[in-house]
Amino acid sequence: MKIRKPKSVSMTFREFNMPAEEVARLAGVTPELSGNQGEPKRPGSKTLLNKSYVIFSKSLPEDSDMAEDLSFFLSELGGVEKIMHIKEVVNPKFIEFNFYLPSRTSETIQDGYLSCENIEAMYNLKATIGFNYF
Repeated sequence: MKIRKPKSVSMTFREFNMPAEEVARLAGVTPELSGNQGEPKRPGSKTLLNKSYVIFSKSLPEDSDMAEDLSFFLSELGGVEKIMHIKEVVNPKFIEFNFYLPSRTSETIQDGYLSCENIEAMYNLKATIGFNYF
């Protein structure tokens, strides 16, 4: 039985010096995942996290447009200005956006692009963007 992962986009703040819960509170959005440096990676694990992180994520329709998806996600997070403010307060070492795209398991093949506005937003946020195909 194959497990189908949903198409999604995420934003991650990594390596910061405040509780992950505070980052989520500033964002006003419930994160998909979060962890604090020094905490166990998983309940009961002896391995500790080296870096704090918070991941906000949104599932997307399979036939949606990448540029529109990113614009909608940024808006849902409060807009670029709000994310920039959070970044200034949190001061993460990295901020990254990732697309998870079911290219091998999807019924539809999608060419992707990012709009000039999306690229400008990533530049202003000094964020990386990744594309994970599965």
